[in-house]
Amino acid sequence: MLGLLSGLIQGSTDGWTAAPAVALAAGAVFFAAVAGLLYAVSLFLQRGAGYSPERAAVTGFAPAAAGIVIASVACRNLVTRLGRRLSLAGIVVTVAGVAVLAAIVAHSGTAASTAELAPAMTLIGLGMGATFSTIYDTAIGDIDPAEAGSASGSLSSVQQLANAIGPGVITTIYFGALVGGPAHAMTLSLLTVTALGVLSCLAIPLLPRHAQPAGPH
Repeated sequence: MLGLLSGLIQGSTDGWTAAPAVALAAGAVFFAAVAGLLYAVSLFLQRGAGYSPERAAVTGFAPAAAGIVIASVACRNLVTRLGRRLSLAGIVVTVAGVAVLAAIVAHSGTAASTAELAPAMTLIGLGMGATFSTIYDTAIGDIDPAEAGSASGSLSSVQQLANAIGPGVITTIYFGALVGGPAHAMTLSLLTVTALGVLSCLAIPLLPRHAQPAGPH
């Protein structure tokens, strides 16, 4: 939130130099990237490849959802021990899945089959599940337990902001590049998401090393 607000304020008062642009880019990067990614996938499958909403859901979102569930369950018992390393691994897996998806789209375009797309979307889901299930606990790892509720609320606000900004940014890029065809637009969108994912990786060292240990039940 600090990055977003300071970037907007500085940009509007002092001009859009590199500093406010970097501040905006650094605010809630991963959440924005994946929110925009899912929206771009929906646009590509339905408007580009001509899929029905049902087929798009089965092809693109069911595999991702399965990956999210599997990784979320698997990572819950590891977050206390691995901390931010597990969040980093999740982002890396997500970026790898996006890179695979970009390669498929660049090669097959709108003719990409379910058999091609589903594994990439599953990989993306696994990365998202590993990240989402760990990054909250890791981010408040050095917070006093009495302040954990306020910290969690702040993180939720950041996520909501990112979920609004991400689709707006990625779909603007997608529609702006449609002049080159849906495959070109999707490839450019995926490359943007990849870049944002790499930027997220660079921000991981700012997190506490470990999540708070689980209390007694």
